[in-house]
Amino acid sequence: MKKILGIMVLGLLLSGNAYANDIKDFQLYKMSIGDSALDHFSEEKIKKYTHKNWYKNKEMLPVEFPSDNDDFNGIGFVYKNGDTNYQILSFDVSKDYSDMKECNKRLKEEAKLIAETFPSLIKDSFKSKHAADKSRKSKTWNTVFDFKSGARIKLSCVDWSKKMKYQDHFRIAINSPEFMKWIKIAHK
Repeated sequence: MKKILGIMVLGLLLSGNAYANDIKDFQLYKMSIGDSALDHFSEEKIKKYTHKNWYKNKEMLPVEFPSDNDDFNGIGFVYKNGDTNYQILSFDVSKDYSDMKECNKRLKEEAKLIAETFPSLIKDSFKSKHAADKSRKSKTWNTVFDFKSGARIKLSCVDWSKKMKYQDHFRIAINSPEFMKWIKIAHK
C-alpha cells in the first residue's frame, strides 16, 4: 500500500521544494492551501458534501466526502462561506483504523518523514481527549508541525468512544494561517 506522505514527499522532491517554509508549497494528493477546490472537484460535488452544521460560526464551511482512493477513506477541506472560487484554507485526508497500535505506528512513521523533509518546523506531540465527545472518553494522539507563518500540519489518530459511533482513524490535516486564527476564535 502506498503511503500518503510518501507520495507527498516524492512530489515535493520532484518539484524542488523539499525544504519549503511556506504552507502553500506543501502538496498532498496534488492539492495545496490556496488552490481553488474547483481545480480538483466539481462544484456539484462541493455543494453536495458541504456541511453547514459543523461550526457555530458559519464564516467557514467544511466539505467532507468519501474517497475512491485506496490510500485513504475520506477527504475534506474548508473554504470561506460565500467564496465562489472555493479557495482551500484547510484540507485533510483520513484512513480508517480499527487497531490504535497500528494507527500510532503510522503516525510516527509519517511524522518522521515530515520532520526529515521540513527540519525547520516546530514539532509537538501530545495525547488529548477529543473535544467533540462530551463524555470525554474519545482519545486522540497528535503530532503537529507549526510554520512560522501560523500554518500547521497535524497528524492524528482518533480513538472514538463506543457512544460516538464514528470510525477510528488516522488523519493528516493541512491548515492555513487564516484557518488557524479562525478556528481558535470559533472554538472559544
